[in-house]
Amino acid sequence: PALELDGRMITESDVILAELESVFGALHKGMTDPAVVPLRRLERLLFRAWCNWLCQPNWFPGEEKRARKEFERAMEIVEGALSQTPGPYFLEEFSTADCVFTPYVERMSASLFYYKGYVLRSPEQNPLMARWFDAMETRETYRGTQSDFHTH
Repeated sequence: PALELDGRMITESDVILAELESVFGALHKGMTDPAVVPLRRLERLLFRAWCNWLCQPNWFPGEEKRARKEFERAMEIVEGALSQTPGPYFLEEFSTADCVFTPYVERMSASLFYYKGYVLRSPEQNPLMARWFDAMETRETYRGTQSDFHTH
């Protein structure tokens, strides 16, 4: 992602969110809120599992299966986090936490489908992540910036 703000180009996701919060205020709860920080760590855990499965060469028997299982375990934790609220978002309402996950899970969804045949948005395998995507697509601002499988 990239943002030009007050003549400065910012290209790191967390810095972009922090700068937007400093100018416009937080979305429900901010980047450093005690409810958001563990979700930011969870996003990094999921990101690492995705990168390990997608990008690491599998030189030895079983490595592909192990990497997939690692990703699926991370997704189980994400599903658990999404189950902690009655609604579809990571917190009780749409928040910065959802913005933290958005660019990465979009890329994960596209790349894992393309390269691994894995459907991240599967209502059977990841029902709460599927519900999260559905809820995000009700937001006009999300639809206006949403990635697709070809340009992710």
